[in-house]
Amino acid sequence: MFTGNIMEFNGQGTTYVITFQGISSMTQGNVTSIASSVFLPVSFIIVILSALTAIFLFRKRKVQKLLVMVLIAAALLSCATEAYYWYFVAGTYKAVLLPKIRMIIPLADIVLAVLAWIGIERDDRLVRSYDRLR
Repeated sequence: MFTGNIMEFNGQGTTYVITFQGISSMTQGNVTSIASSVFLPVSFIIVILSALTAIFLFRKRKVQKLLVMVLIAAALLSCATEAYYWYFVAGTYKAVLLPKIRMIIPLADIVLAVLAWIGIERDDRLVRSYDRLR
């Protein structure tokens, strides 16, 4: 998961690559690091851990809601970081983006986390309605 390129750009004979470690440039086999990143790996680890933990906290809905909010915030952070890097590389080095499927992962994380939040809310309303019937 933490290997490979997230985004790739071509510009003036140089390929710019955004990975989990940061931004690198590749010219004729020479790899040069341009900027390092802490936000991408940390946000992806938070997304993975909060999603896995929230799945198993189905009996504690308040904690589950909190973890899903952390999940949404971390996914928004990773999406914003990717957008910043996209803008930075495209603007600074006049490079053109080569689309990859890995670019969609933070957007899918956000959508799935919002759907999880909606499902938790629906379950919470259902439990409250059963409590009123008692």
